[in-house]
Amino acid sequence: MEFRHYLSLARQYEDKDLAERITATMHFHCRLTNMVRRQDPTSQHLLNHYAKYYKGSDDLPDLILNIVWLRNTMSREIVKMCELGKMPWLRVEHGCLTEASKKSADETFLGLGGRVFYGNVEPMSSRSRCPRRGWADLVSELVDFAKKAKDLAALWPGENGVADLAAEIRKIPAPDNMLNSENTHSE
Repeated sequence: MEFRHYLSLARQYEDKDLAERITATMHFHCRLTNMVRRQDPTSQHLLNHYAKYYKGSDDLPDLILNIVWLRNTMSREIVKMCELGKMPWLRVEHGCLTEASKKSADETFLGLGGRVFYGNVEPMSSRSRCPRRGWADLVSELVDFAKKAKDLAALWPGENGVADLAAEIRKIPAPDNMLNSENTHSE
């Protein structure tokens, strides 16, 4: 399963030859990983949550934002909320999170006592050790994704939708990078 890390790095640095070689060499393992995900209860709860709210292409910006939100939290408590149908659905309007979405997200964080981050995978692991700072970072990411959600959604139906969408997502700066760049400009 470790090859997926190298594959994502090859894709991140746009080394198409290396990505193709890794994929060709590990094709069986890619298929196996995807089969396991379909059988994974956590993935099923998240997919059911998405299916509950996603009604069509007009909802694609909201879907992208909710995938970012859930895939960057995924604590046991968050997954349980999805399973029970109690997880709020975030919405984007005019490139911003709606006020109701902001309130719902904050209520979720506070209601779970900050236990929103999965502790075994980065960046959630480091965020789970400092949940308030981790929550601030996640909120910054959600705000950035909300700004770009409509443009990201427009990429999806294209010929290379998944690859184009993934490439654009990688261009969105991480919160730490944003803070460092802001500090650099103010000095």
